[in-house]
Amino acid sequence: MLVLFTSICFSSSPSCSFQNTILTNITVSNTCSAFNKITIGSNTSLDVIQLKILSNANVQMYEIVNCVGNGSIVQYSYSRMNLKKETNFYNTAKLEMNENSQLTINNKINFWHYSQITFKDRAILNILKEFYINDYVTVVLHHETIINTAYLFYLTDHSIFTMNDDSIIHTLNYLYIYGATLLMNSYTKIIGLEYLNVFNKAQVTLNDHSEINNNLFIFKFENSFLTLNKFSKINNINDFNVIKGSILTMNGIKDTPQITTNTLRFKSGVKLNIAGKSLISVNTEFVFVDSIIIVNNRDIRDLPVVFYSSSKELDIKNSKIQSDSDFDVICSWMAISITNIFPGTKLLLGGKLLRYGTSNKIFCHVEDVINKNVKYSEFYCPCDDMEDWYITPLPNMTSLYVKINSPKTSSKTRFIRSDEFSSESVTIGNTQISFYKSDRVILGISIPETVVMNSFTLTKTVLVVSNTKLIFENKHFNAAININQKFKILVIHCTKEIYNKTSQQCEDPTICDDVNCKYCPLNKNNCITCKNHFSFDNSKCEQIANCELTFSNRCLKCLTGFLLRDGLCVSDATCLLVQFDGKCQICNKNNGYIYNNGECVKSDINGEVTTNNNVVSCYKGFGTNSTNCLKCNDLYKKSELCENGKVTKCDSSSKMDTNGMCKKNTCETPNDQNGRCTTAIDNCIFLSNGKCNECENGYILHNNKCNKNGESNCITQKNFGCLICNNTFYLDELTKQCVSCDSSCLTCVETSTKCLSCPPNMYLSNYKCNTNNELKMKCDRYASFGSGCVVCKDGYYRVGLDCFKCDQKCKTCNNKYSCLTCNSTNYKTNGGDCLPQSDIVGCAVNVTQSGCLKCQDGYHIANTNECQKCNDNCNTCTTTRNKCTSCVNSRVLLANKSCVGLSQVSKCKEITHSKCSKCSFWYSPIEDGTLCESRAVWWVILVVVLFVLIVFVILIISIIVVTKIILNKLHTHEIEKTITLFNMNKSNINFVPLRGGVSVSSTVIDLNSDIEQIEVNKETRQVLCVGNTNKNATKIQFTISSNITKFTIRVDPEVVTLKSNFACEFSVFVKPLCSCKINNTIQLVS
Repeated sequence: MLVLFTSICFSSSPSCSFQNTILTNITVSNTCSAFNKITIGSNTSLDVIQLKILSNANVQMYEIVNCVGNGSIVQYSYSRMNLKKETNFYNTAKLEMNENSQLTINNKINFWHYSQITFKDRAILNILKEFYINDYVTVVLHHETIINTAYLFYLTDHSIFTMNDDSIIHTLNYLYIYGATLLMNSYTKIIGLEYLNVFNKAQVTLNDHSEINNNLFIFKFENSFLTLNKFSKINNINDFNVIKGSILTMNGIKDTPQITTNTLRFKSGVKLNIAGKSLISVNTEFVFVDSIIIVNNRDIRDLPVVFYSSSKELDIKNSKIQSDSDFDVICSWMAISITNIFPGTKLLLGGKLLRYGTSNKIFCHVEDVINKNVKYSEFYCPCDDMEDWYITPLPNMTSLYVKINSPKTSSKTRFIRSDEFSSESVTIGNTQISFYKSDRVILGISIPETVVMNSFTLTKTVLVVSNTKLIFENKHFNAAININQKFKILVIHCTKEIYNKTSQQCEDPTICDDVNCKYCPLNKNNCITCKNHFSFDNSKCEQIANCELTFSNRCLKCLTGFLLRDGLCVSDATCLLVQFDGKCQICNKNNGYIYNNGECVKSDINGEVTTNNNVVSCYKGFGTNSTNCLKCNDLYKKSELCENGKVTKCDSSSKMDTNGMCKKNTCETPNDQNGRCTTAIDNCIFLSNGKCNECENGYILHNNKCNKNGESNCITQKNFGCLICNNTFYLDELTKQCVSCDSSCLTCVETSTKCLSCPPNMYLSNYKCNTNNELKMKCDRYASFGSGCVVCKDGYYRVGLDCFKCDQKCKTCNNKYSCLTCNSTNYKTNGGDCLPQSDIVGCAVNVTQSGCLKCQDGYHIANTNECQKCNDNCNTCTTTRNKCTSCVNSRVLLANKSCVGLSQVSKCKEITHSKCSKCSFWYSPIEDGTLCESRAVWWVILVVVLFVLIVFVILIISIIVVTKIILNKLHTHEIEKTITLFNMNKSNINFVPLRGGVSVSSTVIDLNSDIEQIEVNKETRQVLCVGNTNKNATKIQFTISSNITKFTIRVDPEVVTLKSNFACEFSVFVKPLCSCKINNTIQLVS
């Protein structure tokens, strides 16, 4: 019935009666068609002019539609509009589509110069030809809105296109983005494209779960910016080209491809910024020439940046990588044969992995386990036993199955007991498992024999379950869990005992901790069965309280005031009075309970007043059946409200009869367009909301009646009323009559004083006709063709032929809100506004109408001509307030342009000119003064060297002296064995002094002092003591004439060196050779 009605309305829709130029608000509430060219709004008026298509209305327009200046088209919920010819929006014009509205454009549509488009709540725009968005146009798509384009889609010249919620663009051909911005949020999508061209510093940003998804699609990205955030992605691209200084930034937080393409080419100064965990999947060809990869927050534990599944050789030339840590660059299905691809990289695993850095550890990432078969992300996994590799489950993995072969003995030492990965990994036999990317994982182990497990300092939560025994700290077990760096064994192997989970010990099952427990086979702290007359209470066997009669572990009858529940006696807050059999008699109404079939049940939430046994009254819209509250419509058909067992209001399709019941309306055939019955109007064939919209042939609509006679001042009349009035009349939309214009107007619209054109020597301004006398104070040049102004004085702006005063903050302006220059006390901001010059704080020179040219220390230039205060620690800073160029006293300027205190620069003692100028002993500031580094002090080294040399010399001299003393001592000791030396001061010999400080005990050696004659040929000994009275040591020896022939003489010792005041005993031996007299002289030499 509804479809038939709609079809009839569409085929016989009346004319919309639109003027060629719409300068007043117009509302359309039904189905109509327009056959004339229509212009909505004006560039010379500030009043908003709206064409409103109300809910469920349907409008067809068969000629060109232009919306300009203050004009706008607004479609309300479920409205439909079809534009057959070209459609244009100019100069801030607006298009707004609301809930479930639909706009179909059979020709091309253009949006120009600050136009605005807003789509809301499942609105649909269908465009059969070109779609142009040019010159600062703003487009916003909201909840589930759809744009369908069949041909070209252009987004150019600083326009901003924002997609929100679940909005979709479906285009079957080309999308061009030139110097504009496309922002995709939430779950938005662009699908069906064949060609996307982004160039001239355009910006495309995909956030949240947004997606560009196409088949056989070419993507060209030139000198522009592409940013992929969070879970956003670009899928199924055939040819992806990023060239000429473009910047591609990937901030994905999921370990999945953010770009999937057959061919990927980076050429000519392209920057690939990788700041997340996502990756790029390339199927056919990968080219990277004269470009750079910049990687942050990524290391070898993450997936490789590029997965390349083609056998075609990589084409990488004149490119480089920037990264603070080692990471995997490319995972290739075929071995990479070329070398020196990027500086600082190397090939691993037979050329299938290209790594930046020096590490040799391999991480194989698990993305799924199917039928106990592990699926790895990388082509080269799993690795053999000669590699130092880790099994690494991805974040989506909550369980992991690992089959471990018997440990093999290898000459290569692979496993390290503790390294930088210890806190995230376990080692089972010769298998290493890293939980860097996952947590709360169930790890299933299949191994043919018992092996040792090491968890080191694992910080992740992991449940380990094995089909055979594992060994950890000499304990055999099958299951264990690691939580908060504590490894707890869950299933341990015991022989005859039972494993105690609390103590983690094997214990005797027959001994229970609870004396009232009868049986505890699994754990002596976990009772299974209590003794008679006891039952479980908080995991303990307690005597059944408040019970009058018990049997085994259950109570059969409770004491008065208690309820019997599950064999126990409990005090129930739902019951106020208990019967003798233990059942409740009166329920606790205050707690929201009523009595029903012997039980206390929760009363209906829609109940307003209740008693112990039933619901007395319900809230609005509900009625009671004494037990529950039901909707009125469930109790009484076709009712909306009810009370005290009666209907008080029927629904919209019914009316109340004399019995108080709701009956369906008797009107079966609605005569109104809105589907209802209304009072018929004679000779009217089309009614809407009680008003006649169209009369029968031969009748004219006038004052909501169909008359035979027409309107005398009407030029064009139809059976639904007058369409066009005479020039000096206007059409009253309410009465459909032609009313005379005011004498001041030549033509008018809506009212008699709202002029559209003026008599000679007058000009139109804001729908009024004025003379040049009103322009004397504000016009510089009058129109040569009649009245009106073409050039306004400073301080005024022109609208049409009239001049209006600028805002007081402006000196000159081009409209009420936009200043060209500011007055003498204001300055013009970067955004075009005029603000008081006193608002600028921190300017080093006088503020002018152009703003501030130079800021004081402590401030920086902001918005090209304003000053903004630097960070409190900055003395001067850049355009970013937290980036300092110099610091306040006692602060050091670091490389990241932040200022820190003395305590934050280790070893620094003094700061000068934002640099550390003096450090602790043995430290010196580096060239930029940001830190102190250990540096040797030359004079300390010199002092140490000199000290060592002096000590060395002294040591040598000491050794020489000591050696000499020792030798002298030894020599003296040897001499003392054969020579008698003594101290002259301690001797009683009277010495006779000789010359030279020498003294003798006697000057004459008398051989006959003891005997008259001495024997011939026999030596006779005589003793002579010689002493040294000099201050210095003196050498003493005797000399004898060599001409002696009659005897021989010798002295022992021959030579002696005497110290001061020491004397020596000399033995003089004389041997006569014949009988003779000996009288000779012996010389003493000293």
